[in-house]
Amino acid sequence: MSLAHVVSMKSRSAGKYYFEVEMLQFDVPIYEISEVGITRDNPPLSYDQASNRGATLKGDGDCAIEGSGGDTQFGERSEALDVFGVAVDFNAANPNNVLVWFCKNGVWGNGGDPEAGTGSASEGLDLPSGTYFAAASAGEMDGFTHEFQPRLRARADQFLLGLPVGFLPWEGD
Repeated sequence: MSLAHVVSMKSRSAGKYYFEVEMLQFDVPIYEISEVGITRDNPPLSYDQASNRGATLKGDGDCAIEGSGGDTQFGERSEALDVFGVAVDFNAANPNNVLVWFCKNGVWGNGGDPEAGTGSASEGLDLPSGTYFAAASAGEMDGFTHEFQPRLRARADQFLLGLPVGFLPWEGD
């Protein structure tokens, strides 16, 4: 399997930030091979939870959080042209727990609400504080040849879904 990665120019370790990813892919189910999230490593994301160093929403709807011990069903399977939003709060009440929310096409997973600070994917899982990059990965499945185009949208003028109140664009300031 080969992977296509996109990673933000800026890393973040404090504040409240948001970015989006549009996953363009055309000839196999996108849920088999896509990931969106934040990472401390390059290559940016790992479909294997055991080696994940961040928070990842996988195309099959599972969410993997570093140190959580496994995947959690967080949403529905993804399709081509879905737009994912990721809100990250580095200033949560517990400084050792970065809060991350994922949405697909404007619907926040797990009934989450980043503006209210509730229902995050990482709530109670102690995602370590540190410096993270916004990232997306798309892979190539065995036996298929095709193009993947994860499109990172990290500036306010690029957003398709809208910036949650109280959050800044990942590539802002």
